[in-house]
Amino acid sequence: PGPQVSGEAQQALFTRVEQIAQGFDVVVVAGSLPRGVTPEWLQKLLLMLKDLGLKVALDSSGLALRAGLKAGPWLIKPNTEELADALDAPIISIAAQAEAAARLQAQGIEHVVISQGSEGVHWFSPSVALHSLPPKVT
Repeated sequence: PGPQVSGEAQQALFTRVEQIAQGFDVVVVAGSLPRGVTPEWLQKLLLMLKDLGLKVALDSSGLALRAGLKAGPWLIKPNTEELADALDAPIISIAAQAEAAARLQAQGIEHVVISQGSEGVHWFSPSVALHSLPPKVT
């Protein structure tokens, strides 16, 4: 479960991020929420990062991903199951992935990268959709 993160530590992070954000272009927010951190707090953090002019890439799942989607990050990278859970919809085909990506892009998320383990990854950007397969390991 990891450490408990106090409200004081959360506020200190906001303050520190505001101090160091200038000069950076992109920030990656990844992983699960530590104990003591709410999905709403994460959403507030992502919105602050965007307000500071940073592009936000989000790689999370569950309630954190759901809250993060509301903040409209620049890029998300869920796997198929995480995306299906966040959207309350089955994502069982490439067509369903494309439809989900279009829906998210309409909400302001420019890049939707959906990983599928050994089946590769689909990247849906505003101008192109790409599919890449991992190399076979023997």
